[in-house]
Amino acid sequence: MKDKNLANHLPFISGNSELAKIILAKDWSKTELDHPASWPDTLKILLNTLLNSKFPMFIWWGNNLNCFYNDAYIPSLGVKGKHPSILGMPAKDAWPEIGDFIKPLIDKVWETGESTWRENQLVPIFRDGKVEDAYWTFCYSQIVDTNGTTSGVLVSCTETTDTHLSLKKLKESENQLSFAIEAAELATWDYDPLTNNFQSNGRLKEWFGLEANDEISLDNATNVMDPKDVERVKNDIKKALEKKGRGRYNTVYKIKNKKTGQLRTLKAMVRAWFNEKNEAYRFNGTLQDITEAYNAEQENQKLLALLDASQQIIGLADVNLNLKYCNPAGRKLLGIEKTEGKNLLDCIYPEDLGRAKELIQKLKTEDYFSEKIRVFDQESKHPIWINWNCVTVKDSITNEIVGIGTVSSNIEEEKRNDEVLHRAFDQIETEERKFRNLVENAPVGIAILKGNDFTVELANIEALKILGKKEKDVRNIPLLSILPAQDNNLHNVLKKVLKTGESQRGLEFSLNIKVRGREVKTFFNSIFHLITDEVTNEKGIMVVANNVTESVKFKRFLQESEKQFRNFVLQSPIAMTIFQGPDLVIQMANKVMYQTLWRKQRHEVIGKKLLDVFPELHGQKYPQQLKDVLELGKSFSEKESHAIIKGEDGQQEFYLDYEYAPLREVDGTISGVMVTVNDVSDKVRARLKLEEFSKELEEIVKERTGLLLTTNQKLKTSIAKLEKTNEELESFAYISSHDLQEPLRKIQIFSSRIKENYGKDFPVEVHEDFNRIVKAATRMRTLIDDLLSFSMTNNLNAESKVVNLYLILNEVIDGLREKLDYKDSKIHLGNLCDVKLVPFQIQQVFTNLIENSMKFARDGVAPVISITSKEVQGKSLEKYNLDKDKIYCKIIYKDNGIGFEEKYGEQIFDLFQRLHGKEHYKGTGIGLAIVKKIIQNHNGHVEATGTSGEGATFTIYIPVN
Repeated sequence: MKDKNLANHLPFISGNSELAKIILAKDWSKTELDHPASWPDTLKILLNTLLNSKFPMFIWWGNNLNCFYNDAYIPSLGVKGKHPSILGMPAKDAWPEIGDFIKPLIDKVWETGESTWRENQLVPIFRDGKVEDAYWTFCYSQIVDTNGTTSGVLVSCTETTDTHLSLKKLKESENQLSFAIEAAELATWDYDPLTNNFQSNGRLKEWFGLEANDEISLDNATNVMDPKDVERVKNDIKKALEKKGRGRYNTVYKIKNKKTGQLRTLKAMVRAWFNEKNEAYRFNGTLQDITEAYNAEQENQKLLALLDASQQIIGLADVNLNLKYCNPAGRKLLGIEKTEGKNLLDCIYPEDLGRAKELIQKLKTEDYFSEKIRVFDQESKHPIWINWNCVTVKDSITNEIVGIGTVSSNIEEEKRNDEVLHRAFDQIETEERKFRNLVENAPVGIAILKGNDFTVELANIEALKILGKKEKDVRNIPLLSILPAQDNNLHNVLKKVLKTGESQRGLEFSLNIKVRGREVKTFFNSIFHLITDEVTNEKGIMVVANNVTESVKFKRFLQESEKQFRNFVLQSPIAMTIFQGPDLVIQMANKVMYQTLWRKQRHEVIGKKLLDVFPELHGQKYPQQLKDVLELGKSFSEKESHAIIKGEDGQQEFYLDYEYAPLREVDGTISGVMVTVNDVSDKVRARLKLEEFSKELEEIVKERTGLLLTTNQKLKTSIAKLEKTNEELESFAYISSHDLQEPLRKIQIFSSRIKENYGKDFPVEVHEDFNRIVKAATRMRTLIDDLLSFSMTNNLNAESKVVNLYLILNEVIDGLREKLDYKDSKIHLGNLCDVKLVPFQIQQVFTNLIENSMKFARDGVAPVISITSKEVQGKSLEKYNLDKDKIYCKIIYKDNGIGFEEKYGEQIFDLFQRLHGKEHYKGTGIGLAIVKKIIQNHNGHVEATGTSGEGATFTIYIPVN
């Protein structure tokens, strides 16, 4: 805040520079200059200019030459130099080390008024904690106040230390370059493409065969070249002058001296320089005489080519055994890419390293040795035998050993062959023993037959068990004479294998085998495979046989059971059919179904698609319900469903109780749907007629008493028919629960016996067959239990029990989980009563209500359902004709669906009543009628209220006990 207030009074100290802040912060009252406000105007103006300048500037002010400078000058003072301590300090205190040189210059400017100029002047300075040489280019100018009196000296300067030192180094480099060129015996040249001026040193002229004072041109350089090199070098020059290859080229070519005819091989290193127009203004380079090195390299390349092409392992090491060369064959053998950093002993297999060192020591006294030793692949670490030949390499002058040469051959194959032969014999013997042991103990019968009479050469333990013989009774005896009399089946198969050479397979191949003295028909899964003796070329047949007799018998037993089940379906007094696959193909239907209900001929329906047979079902609920059962795997049933079926005699109206049950395969997949239908048309029509009669009787009971008796008689007849139907259902239930389940119990009993007695001898596939049999039996039993449950759904005397509604709703929600999730439905449960009820009927009530809410949900709005309850006294419900002495559970069910107008509150419970067309909402119009009927069966009451577009509320009253 102090600096800010001071700056307001010192406007000449402007800007945000570091020195401006330091000046404002400094206590000038302790200096001879006093407060800045009192400073002369000249100083203030100069300071304002200095502080805002980006060029290094300095002021010597007053007789004591007090120091002022700007931010641009700070770097010249160094990191640990005079800044900021010398600000305002007299020159004699601030610059004692340069007073002798600077003071005379200041005095001259002060006295004469003439400015001074110095360029790259050495002026030592104290900075960074020490005095160091520094070079400066500076100007001293006189400062005159408003009275014309000299008040100080203005210094404009820049430090040129780096530039000066760079120029100095450049000069030294030029001298060193000249020396290096001479020392290296290089020829140099410099060509100006713009002026065509060509300059060179004397060595180049000497090589070209020119005199020292001869003029030289670019053509002189190309004229002395070997004709084979001219075109290539000219192209290199052209590319370099066009700035291709960054204006450089390095090349080697030969020249011939014009005077002496001497041939030289030169290495040229050339560079072109370009101006801002991309024009080459300079083209220079050096030439080095590499004739001797080039010729030596050519000879060396020839030698290396011979060594590289050799398949022998050739290497060269120094006296410390460091590898200097190894030919490709050697590098490949040793698994190395390069020899750098490799020692000769690093290549020796560790187990042979001691021997290798002994041999190397011998070279100090002997010039040569040859020994078999192992090296190893550096990557795989695999040892390799070689014939190792080593020779010393000596200096031709001093005769000292300077290296070791090796020429070796790979004898790995030679070494390996002996071992391989030995191991091969052992392996053959071992493998033969293993094979015989494997065959002997195989869990299936294996036999080898030889010759045209199929003599048994070998039979394993299992084969002997199958034949019921000992080895001595079958060895070298024709197979057909061992077996009881057979048909020609086996003989034909064996002859076919010998004739065609093709293997034959026999699934459930039957043979008569003697077991305990009697012939038994036995079944086998068999393979008959041709084999040929590689030595004698004799042909034979390997027979592999697996006894599957029990599996075949059981499969046939299962087929018989399935046949019985099929007969049960076809002969059932209740209409039954099976749909297969997503197209709902009618696989099977009994006569009750296709004659009584469908009123079609069998050939018109079996194997046909449901919608092809009944096109009128398009858009109705039944096909989709069937597909839902296929996809979800959950049974679906409906009571007293109203259906119109078109048959050969036209359309007829039916009321049907039906159930759709999924048919599962062994692997759990759903392949079809079993449909069971009970025609309850008489029952429904009787009830409807009864209701109609009851209303009429109430109106004319006094006048039509006689008619009442007639009506009652008709009612008794209808009831008798219903009782007969119930008796048939009970008979069917007995068949389902007893007669049909009896074969299944036998299947399970025989399965258990066979697995316990023979299971350990079964192969894996037979165990899998038994698992499939058990799963199929379980599936059949589940289907029969489902049929039994279906036949009991109309039991009006179902047992009631006390249940908390929360448990009922939990089961309903679990059953509808997938549909609820699909609609993103939310169900909120409040307090729920304990009520004495028939659980499965009340489950049906809530199922119908929840499905109703999802069906009539608003578009784009997820269904939200709340269900709460409380106990109320019957005396408050007299308007519903309920028992005033009982306690009731009042259940309030609300949803947020499309709702309905208040006037339809009673109409929606009427049977087959729909408030909306089928094109918008699916259904039959009996769901809420079922709700009402079940609640009435529980001596309760249900009513509905609603608001169109906002939702519906169903209020239910059920006696607690």
